Amino acid sequence: MSLAHKPVATTSRYNQSLQPVAATSHYNQSLQPVATTSRYGLYLKTIKQLLKYQNGMHLLVNSASAEYYEDNATAEF
Repeated sequence: MSLAHKPVATTSRYNQSLQPVAATSHYNQSLQPVATTSRYGLYLKTIKQLLKYQNGMHLLVNSASAEYYEDNATAEF
């Protein structure tokens, strides 16, 4: 009896299913993005928000000073 007609792609030699390994790690922990759960991810999120705030304040100060100089550039002394 020939075994050539049986599919061999779904199971391995040791009868373990050949599923993609990207969804779980070696120790069966889900590989979720780190930024949503860990303390390091929270730290990165906080740093990004601080940088965004600092950049926004920088732009606000620059635009305010630019408007001040534009308004006073034509003033007669």
